[in-house]
Amino acid sequence: MHLGLRSHFRCNRYTDLRLVAGEKTYNVHRIVLCSQAKWFERLCFRHKDLDKISINMNPKTKDEEKMIATMVHYFYNSDYKDTAGVVGLVGASKNEPFPEELGYWNQRIFNLRIWGVGHQFDIPDLRELAIEKFCTVKGVTKYGLYKEEGSDETKVLVEVDRYFKDACEMVYGMGSMCPFAFKRGLINDFAREFNELRADTSKLMSVTENRVNGFECYRKFASDNPEFRHDLSLLVIKGEVHIDYNTVV
Repeated sequence: MHLGLRSHFRCNRYTDLRLVAGEKTYNVHRIVLCSQAKWFERLCFRHKDLDKISINMNPKTKDEEKMIATMVHYFYNSDYKDTAGVVGLVGASKNEPFPEELGYWNQRIFNLRIWGVGHQFDIPDLRELAIEKFCTVKGVTKYGLYKEEGSDETKVLVEVDRYFKDACEMVYGMGSMCPFAFKRGLINDFAREFNELRADTSKLMSVTENRVNGFECYRKFASDNPEFRHDLSLLVIKGEVHIDYNTVV
């Protein structure tokens, strides 16, 4: 079935629905969209007597246009790509659940944005796929070398990566509408990298020898993000996450 749908993705034959998104127009098939998205099903039912319906999606930014393009692609492919450069740059901005571009690629946030599209247009399978893709993204910390002023000694610096921080800020900024699965995904990856650092003796020794506390970035992140720390402790108590909680806090 999906092969058949894909063959019609860029074909105008038998289309009976037009989506206008800024400079882009998508001639699509009502049955394809309505069978997957309840928002389109309700809208098309109200206009069922029309041979062809034109909908202005009214995107306010180029970024929103890219989200619509990804949604349309999903309708015909049951999948979407979340790698950099596919549909543009997206990022997080404080106090905005679905924010404007920051000028860098954040794979987790892209999947959060796509979940938002699935939520807005009531596309259950797209929401589930976005959660799945979000939870497969890995990466919490980054390592760097630096020298203190007046010293020739090279030290190892361990930091929580900005991509993880921004994704965490966006997830917890969504409030009650955010599925706990997103939080669980962040916490699982946080615990995984923390445990890897503890287990990696050579990396830990390198940090310790240079008198830089390799766990300090984890403590600081947990301290700066009380809601994240609360959820972490909850999953530890339930036995769903295994981490030396006393070291983290």
